[in-house]
Amino acid sequence: MRYNTNFIEIKVVMMVTKEQSGNNYLRLDNFFPTSEAPKISNPEVPKKQEGGKFTTVAQELDKTLNEYVRFTSSSEGFKNALKEFGGNINQFNQNLILFALTLAHMEKAAEKDEELKKSLPSLQEKMKAVNENIGKIAKELGYTVSQYSLDKLMGKDLNGVKETLAKDFGVEPKLEALFSPEALNSLTDLFAFIVNKIYPGSVNATFATVPIISDTEDKEGNKQKGPEGKITQQVVLQQQQAQQQQAEQSVFKQQSEEKQNKDYHSPLRGAGKKFAIAGVALGVFGGFLVAGSFIYLPIAGFGLAGIGLAAFGPPLVVIGGVTWVAGVIDEAIHNRHVPKAQEEALKEEKKRKRALEEEEKKKEEEQKKQKKIKESEEKYKLWKAKNADKDEKAIIKQLTNQAWLEKHINAETEAEHKKRVEEAKKEIEKIMEEAKKRNYTTALHDLLIEKAKDPNTPSWFLALLAQLKLSYHYTDLDMFKELAGNPNTPQELLADFATRKRYFWAREYIGSDIREIAAKNQNTPPETLAKLLLSEKYPVNYAAAANPSTPQYALNTAMYSKKVDITIKRAIAENPSTPPAALDYALSDKELAYYVLDNPSITKYPYLLVIASNNPDRFVSRKANEILSQIKSNENKQE
Repeated sequence: MRYNTNFIEIKVVMMVTKEQSGNNYLRLDNFFPTSEAPKISNPEVPKKQEGGKFTTVAQELDKTLNEYVRFTSSSEGFKNALKEFGGNINQFNQNLILFALTLAHMEKAAEKDEELKKSLPSLQEKMKAVNENIGKIAKELGYTVSQYSLDKLMGKDLNGVKETLAKDFGVEPKLEALFSPEALNSLTDLFAFIVNKIYPGSVNATFATVPIISDTEDKEGNKQKGPEGKITQQVVLQQQQAQQQQAEQSVFKQQSEEKQNKDYHSPLRGAGKKFAIAGVALGVFGGFLVAGSFIYLPIAGFGLAGIGLAAFGPPLVVIGGVTWVAGVIDEAIHNRHVPKAQEEALKEEKKRKRALEEEEKKKEEEQKKQKKIKESEEKYKLWKAKNADKDEKAIIKQLTNQAWLEKHINAETEAEHKKRVEEAKKEIEKIMEEAKKRNYTTALHDLLIEKAKDPNTPSWFLALLAQLKLSYHYTDLDMFKELAGNPNTPQELLADFATRKRYFWAREYIGSDIREIAAKNQNTPPETLAKLLLSEKYPVNYAAAANPSTPQYALNTAMYSKKVDITIKRAIAENPSTPPAALDYALSDKELAYYVLDNPSITKYPYLLVIASNNPDRFVSRKANEILSQIKSNENKQE
């Protein structure tokens, strides 16, 4: 007896969302309970529906999964949620593993519960949607996927499952925050039913694994994080065991298939032999009876029977011979085609293994990259601290140099140039006075960084700051980073920031790519953004794809291109500047349709919403209908 786990594969993601449900038991702050969270009193207990014993927990699980589908629909939603909620990541992982296990139990219980069976398709569909949504955003947010096996949870009642999860994740599961008391009782009964009635006959069954998504940086530090490090080690061990078992099963399967192919004998050959033997035996026996009737007259009647039996012999021999020949032909056909099929299957298996190896290789490269970044970041901080005094002196020397100011301040007229030089000197004096008040080593540099970040700083002064050098004439990339994000920075500087891939004579720089920051700046020249979108790699092209200043022709070209990654197309689908033709095309793609409805400009194109309302994906059609209803409601209010 095996559990049907086709629909319970989920991806557990280390995030939260800012959306909240009206149901007290589905509030997102309950997914991540903290000591400061207010206790819920007098919750509304949903009325138990008539029918199956486990209907209540099925109904509440359906609502919970609906919430999970909603807040896993967008990576941007996850980012915003992470800023507003500091939730417990392991608690979130526990919840989704518990949902997967509950659904597995329901699938078995539904064999004897018709009412529960009716609710399964909806639960399975939503679990599948959660799985797909998280799979999409995992790549966008750079999360690492590992596996958590459900084997260790099978055969345990609810308390046993809670103890195991608490041991693995280091936190107690908060079931009271997920289910009402009535549903919790129903859940306890469900687990007890499976343990007592179903599991004893499923001891040899194989069970699903639940993918757990974790941050790459977290995995690097798991060794020093107590329970989190422990669960990561367990997860990695489970992954290795699963891969080893899969490899052994693959080898055993291949050997069995080869042996089966080598020993294959057509059943027609055996049947033909039997027919032929039977025909010969009848002929011999019939001849013996005929011969006996001539020798001994009292058995002359048996001789007539012998003639009849002998008459059946030759046809059976002929039938047996034809059947045997058919068997030989069948073996020849089998021996010709089956090896080809096996060869194709082996090719597919090798292709799949190669893809897995490439994926593992990419993960290893990403981990090495993150490790290198971390090491370089520490090195950069030490270097910066070591040279702080020299950097401050170099900056003061430049800012107090009249010739330097006159050289690097640009103006259209001589009078305007003199005016700007005087303004710059006054502003510099003001900044230096403030630096003296702060009285720490890097105060002046920090104040200049704040000035570079301020969107109210005049563009000519921002251009002046871009000319500053650190000690030993090192380029100040920290300054460039802030200038690249300032909407008031001159466009020629932004174009340079967005396209320059290397800065010579610069200390090793760690942090956001300056090109990515410039690609996000809406003041960056449109032709530069178009170039970044169509020719650069992630994350620079992603930033350009999401920038409203990117030209429509570039957004349209990228949307229709088969070479552009789906992640970039999702950003284009949400870009308010994307032309309606590109949005129409995106609605026909099941990977993009939902993202189109997150576009702020979608309300300008009601006909696209009508198209989306007929989308086969019910989540897309439902959201489109909600937007159409909102538009109609706003129109009625205006009237």
